[in-house]
Amino acid sequence: MRKHAGPGQDTDSGSTPARPDARIVAACDVLLARSGELADGLARLIMEKETFYADNFGRDELAAVHRVNIDAMLTRLAGRPGPGLDAPRETGRLRTEQGVPLSVVLRAYRLGGTYVWERLVDAAGDDAGTREAMLAYVTQVWGIIDDFSQALTERYREADHLQDALDARRREGALAAVLTGHVTRATGMRELAQTLGLPRAGQLVVVAAAATPGAGPLADIERTLTAAGVGSAWRTDLAHQVGIVGLTGAFSMERLCGHLSSIAAEGVGVSERFATLEQAPRAHRQARLAMATAGPGQVVRCERSPIAVLLAGEPEMSRDLMRSVLGPLLERPDRERDMLLDTLRAWFREQGSASGTARSLCCHRNTVRYRLAKVTELTGRELQDPVASAELYCALEAERISRIASEDTAAIPVSGRPAD
Repeated sequence: MRKHAGPGQDTDSGSTPARPDARIVAACDVLLARSGELADGLARLIMEKETFYADNFGRDELAAVHRVNIDAMLTRLAGRPGPGLDAPRETGRLRTEQGVPLSVVLRAYRLGGTYVWERLVDAAGDDAGTREAMLAYVTQVWGIIDDFSQALTERYREADHLQDALDARRREGALAAVLTGHVTRATGMRELAQTLGLPRAGQLVVVAAAATPGAGPLADIERTLTAAGVGSAWRTDLAHQVGIVGLTGAFSMERLCGHLSSIAAEGVGVSERFATLEQAPRAHRQARLAMATAGPGQVVRCERSPIAVLLAGEPEMSRDLMRSVLGPLLERPDRERDMLLDTLRAWFREQGSASGTARSLCCHRNTVRYRLAKVTELTGRELQDPVASAELYCALEAERISRIASEDTAAIPVSGRPAD
């Protein structure tokens, strides 16, 4: 939190100490004349103490940054007007862009403050009066160092937050380009894959999830997958969440779908596996269509529900089929309509077994037979006829998908193509 202005303070330049003793000013002037030498010595010291800098920076680069900060600090210590806190702020911004952890930056900065103070004491000499003046000044010196550290920290965090936002937008843009196939020559697939942290080729799938009101569709999915050693990239809008997941030998399609089932509140669709990112647009469409067929909390795999996905891909024809085959049944009173539809679904689920259907619905086999006969009467289709049975199954799936779409009109776009 930035300090409030008060006597002897400036909100832009930090703490301004009382006018220092002339001997302290003289010592500051001695060090200012040698600031290049001091900066080089400090760079050597930091590279000895902080392996991150030693492994990632050259001494000349470190010395150049430190010299600017040393000059600013000595000017302040001498009680002269100067650039204020621009130097530490610029250092904070620069280190954020370079990916230096804040803890490492602050340790180096405090080390630099101690280093400057020790050199200042040495420059003051052994005169007893000067030493006494230096000791009286030490509290204000560390107040200045704290001001510099605080300014650096604030700017680092501001820049870090901005960088995170830019990285997130860049990743979302890269994912959108891959999913839609809008890849330009200037931004090739290799670069997009690097931005997303995904392989260009491998065992890949697209996952699409309907939004949960008031919450993200698949909360913390990317972090969970990362912890499991699985690469993925995701983007979310108001209605959907979509991502590309790179499967591994230890994290199979079955494991992914099991995890999705455990966290999904709304419908989730999963594409077929594909081998290269160039195939992502087709997989994206598969996942969105599979999602359109999924009920709340249900995970639908495209390759295991081909009829439903096919119907979702042609919504107008699907609705025409539903009305053509089930029209008279759908016009019955709600209670009778739902009872007949539920019985027909159970019959297909139990592979045409009246006994299995009866057990599933907790009723007598004769009741099942009566209801199925009613279906035949209303639709004109005999269940024993393979063609008629197929038409009834497809129409039944069309009716189910239509109900899902009525709850989320974005689930099956009118054009039959998923929104980009």
